[in-house]
Amino acid sequence: MYICTFVRCVTIFGIHFCLFLLIFSNAVSEQPSKSAKTGKIIACSEGHTSVVELLIASSAIDVNQHEQQNITLNVASDEGHVEVVRLLLQQPSIDLNKKDDWNDSPLNVARKKRTPGVAFDDHTEIVQLLVNAGAQ
Repeated sequence: MYICTFVRCVTIFGIHFCLFLLIFSNAVSEQPSKSAKTGKIIACSEGHTSVVELLIASSAIDVNQHEQQNITLNVASDEGHVEVVRLLLQQPSIDLNKKDDWNDSPLNVARKKRTPGVAFDDHTEIVQLLVNAGAQ
């Protein structure tokens, strides 16, 4: 049986109003576990920009925290969520070149996911955003 915390469930379904209420009532304690992703990783993975924005605004997440082999910018780049990547790139503390457990930076992840033969897709846009931001 898989037990999901409320914050994880909220971020999976993108119900950002509930998360907003929890965050600003100081009811959120998002501790990484060994068996499940935290809400911030799920929100980045699923492309829930408004949830990521709320988590950042509340200081509930460290955008560079390495967790369960994942980093927020790497996950958003891997999944092709352009708006989440844009939001994360606006954070002054973001580490553009932080590597995950597979030794991949966000730029490498996005480059690997580009569709061969397609002139422009979400991953190509993410590559351009990362390069323009100074990623190497």
